[in-house]
Amino acid sequence: MPLIPTEGAQLRRALLAAALEEWRGGIECRRDADRISRYFSACGWQRHLDQHSGGVFDEDIRRATPHLEYCGLFVGWCGLQVGNYLHAIRCVPVRLKPAIAEFVLPSTYRAQSAAHWARAGLAMPAPVGAGDLQPGDIITLRTRAEGAKAYGDHVAIVEYGAGSLVHTVEANASGMLGPDKRPGRGVVRRRRLRSDVRGGLRLSSEHFEHVEDFERMEEVS
Repeated sequence: MPLIPTEGAQLRRALLAAALEEWRGGIECRRDADRISRYFSACGWQRHLDQHSGGVFDEDIRRATPHLEYCGLFVGWCGLQVGNYLHAIRCVPVRLKPAIAEFVLPSTYRAQSAAHWARAGLAMPAPVGAGDLQPGDIITLRTRAEGAKAYGDHVAIVEYGAGSLVHTVEANASGMLGPDKRPGRGVVRRRRLRSDVRGGLRLSSEHFEHVEDFERMEEVS
C-alpha cells in the first residue's frame, strides 16, 4: 500500500498545484457551469444543486440567493485532486478526507469551528496567523465592508505572502481568469490584504487518506 506523504508541506503544495492547474483552465462562472457543478458533486453537494438550481450550477441563481456560493467547495475539490500532483509522472492514490470537503470547508464558520471538525472525525488544525502563512494554507477572508463576519465570508488557498499582501488562488470571485488574464468571475488569482484574513488553516498528513479504489479517485477529477 502506498504511504501517505508525511511531509505536510508536500501535500499542501499539491493542493496549491491543483488550484493553479484549474486556474490555468480559465474557469468562468457562466461558460463553465458544468465544471463548477463538479465542485459540488465531488464534495457531496449534488443534492444541494438538485434542490436549488435543477442539478447544474447557475450563476444567476447564485447572485440572487445565498445557496450556490462555492469558494469553499472549490478548495475541497482541489484537496480531492492532490494525488494528481504528488508525483511528476503518475497519480498517487491519496486525497483530502472527503468529510473535510463536504462538512467543513464549504462554510467559513465551520472551517474555524473545532466542533465541526470533530463532527468530521478530525481535530481542527492549529490556527495559523496572517503573518505566518505558507503556500497551500487555507484562509478565510473578509471581502465585504458592510456586515462583515468575525470568521469571514470567503475561502481561498494561499499561493504566497509578500509584505502586507497575500497572493491567493480562489473561486467564486472576480479577477483575471487564466494565463491570458481575461477579466471575469470564476477561478482567479488575487492579491488580498493580510489584514482581511480572518483565519488560517495548515493541513497535515492526518487530513488526507489513501484511496483503495483508484476509480473512485479518478471520478472526481
